[in-house]
Amino acid sequence: MQPPDPSGQFEVFHGRADPALAHVYVRWTPAGQMSGPGLSLSGEVRGPISRLARTLPASVPLVNQPAAGTLLACASVPDPCFWMPGAPYLYTVRAEVRDSARVLAQAEQQLGVRVLGIAGRRFRLAGKGWMPRAVHRDLLRQQDQQDASLWREVGAVMIAHNPNDDLCQWASEQGILLFAEIDGDLTNEVTRLARWPAVGMIILDGQLAIGRAASAAECFCRRQSALRQNRSAPRQRVAASRDPLPCGRCRHDYESRRESSTCSHCHAPPARQTLAGRRSGRV
Repeated sequence: MQPPDPSGQFEVFHGRADPALAHVYVRWTPAGQMSGPGLSLSGEVRGPISRLARTLPASVPLVNQPAAGTLLACASVPDPCFWMPGAPYLYTVRAEVRDSARVLAQAEQQLGVRVLGIAGRRFRLAGKGWMPRAVHRDLLRQQDQQDASLWREVGAVMIAHNPNDDLCQWASEQGILLFAEIDGDLTNEVTRLARWPAVGMIILDGQLAIGRAASAAECFCRRQSALRQNRSAPRQRVAASRDPLPCGRCRHDYESRRESSTCSHCHAPPARQTLAGRRSGRV
């Protein structure tokens, strides 16, 4: 995004969005009191564009909206393409503030219409329930951290500690969702990260989260190693046994096993033992 004029600040965001229509807003807030009846906010929203697919971009103009103390403009984008993991469709928003014929401030920013939200205690993505599978970036090898195809293939969410603008732009263009861990100046960091389409969540106290993620990864590796050892160990065959029973013919105790079903003393089968025992009243 180009640095705006010191006399004000731009804010680009989208409102209600569905497959038929999306509303994109641009707000300009002056540094002091807004003066001059000739101030106006104009510009356009152009897109969609994507590094992973061919698109047919179209331009939609920004229309001024009534607002108190600020300048607000809205563009109604028909049939929007959403920004989703693996499908990073972006829109370029250009806006400028004019005082009659003089340009006071101007800005250009990329925007992604992201349909990520929360319903109760569950995540929802594009109107459906969604469970993120997050992997911390610092736990991977250096060559795997920048392998965009690998992140898209496994469908993983990248957890990054204090991500810079270059990483956020790369993730936004490659369709990789980011969970950003931040510390320090929270207000400025949240404002900086909120404008990137790839940043879906901001986690506070990032150092604590890194320690927990490393401990969980170490525990997971130990469990996997123990499971592999158990699977590779030879299985011992345990013979099924029952309590010794008296033989119905000779009153000799014998053990009923799968491989031996006769009395070891008189060699009578179980059926004859039971019948003989019932007739003699010994069992």
